[in-house]
Amino acid sequence: MVESNYHQKTQTQRFVISPNNSLSWQQVIVYFTIIAGTCLAVAVYFTFLGVWLVLPFAGMEILLLAAAFYMTARRCAMKEVINIDPDTLYIERGRYKVEQKFKFLTAWTKVTLKTSEYRNYPSQLMIGSHGKLVEIACDLCEEEKAKLAEDLHTSLIDATQVIPHV
Repeated sequence: MVESNYHQKTQTQRFVISPNNSLSWQQVIVYFTIIAGTCLAVAVYFTFLGVWLVLPFAGMEILLLAAAFYMTARRCAMKEVINIDPDTLYIERGRYKVEQKFKFLTAWTKVTLKTSEYRNYPSQLMIGSHGKLVEIACDLCEEEKAKLAEDLHTSLIDATQVIPHV
């Protein structure tokens, strides 16, 4: 998902890129509790019937499910923020704080959408200058990447044509 806004006062274009997230953290906890409770209830029932070996496997299943839910929720919390002003383009990545930051001169920055040589492989959206490239928007679908590449290219052209106020 891409959110875009333009700040007229600072002449800055901002793009916020985040993965499509189908569940909030609270919903993840609710669904995990329902599934784990059902699995545990069935395991306890079979344990009372004398098939006690079901219980450890149910426990492992619940732990694996918890790990999968946690890793998915953690991945969906990742955000990329791209700020374009007349002089500089900033790319910031992170979950709840900035973990990586990249800086490019706006006038020299290029946006490249590189399609894969192999069928069904995702394309790569790259931003960079002077031989340094950064891949962005890894979690977006192909249509969103193409639209973002077009919007970034337009924003870079617009930013370099802005006359700063003195």
